[in-house]
Amino acid sequence: MFAKGYTVRIGVISVCFRPCSPLGSLRTAAGGKSVKDKPDYSGMTVNERLYEAGLLDAWDEAVRGGNRSRMIEVLLEVDLAHDAEPISDAVLANPKFYGF
Repeated sequence: MFAKGYTVRIGVISVCFRPCSPLGSLRTAAGGKSVKDKPDYSGMTVNERLYEAGLLDAWDEAVRGGNRSRMIEVLLEVDLAHDAEPISDAVLANPKFYGF
């Protein structure tokens, strides 16, 4: 069925179907790491997630530059897909409140 294999991209996630794995394997679009290699961010605050992922500097730079799209990209990397836009908008609306 998947003799040649193919990749379907959904947002920042790519689903790679390969002949050796009839069910396919999930990989992140950036870096190609398996989803099972990704840390479990459940129960972590936004700052804890950003720290664990090594993205605090990228987040700070995006906020200071007012780069909403980059802020959303960073939050997507730490499994905040549903909250990325409201978090970004809240921080941009009142950066001093959030320490910027």
